[in-house]
Amino acid sequence: MAVMIDANIFLSYLFRSDKLEAAKRILRYADDPVTILDVLEEVVYVGLSLNHGSKGFKLKKEIKELGFCERDRLFMANLMAFQDEYGIRLVKAPSDFESVIEAMAEELLLPSDALIVAACRHNGISCIATFDSDFKGLKGFEILGEQSE
Repeated sequence: MAVMIDANIFLSYLFRSDKLEAAKRILRYADDPVTILDVLEEVVYVGLSLNHGSKGFKLKKEIKELGFCERDRLFMANLMAFQDEYGIRLVKAPSDFESVIEAMAEELLLPSDALIVAACRHNGISCIATFDSDFKGLKGFEILGEQSE
């Protein structure tokens, strides 16, 4: 069964958060872990923000001025190694924005979470691995993870 892996699962593993063991259990359970490119983009952005202690335009300016530091390169290498280790493959997000808007309206989600739901529907995936409480009670989906309030 395909399981959509959300950004917080990646981040819990890569930054060894207090949810690391739960993330590992979920990844061991998922026999076909998948994600979308947008989730990986979020993981990289959050990882760079944590590495630099800044975000948004300040982060962009710092990277433009200083380039990627060794810690950034190591983080991205670890992300790719993690994806390979657990066999997390990319699936396509839907190409129509209407499906995202529908998921937003039906499930009362913000765009990034609605895109995950739309991608699941597009790919016939009914299981999402996340610690995000916004997915709690999602109709037609099994949610793996200990949602925090």
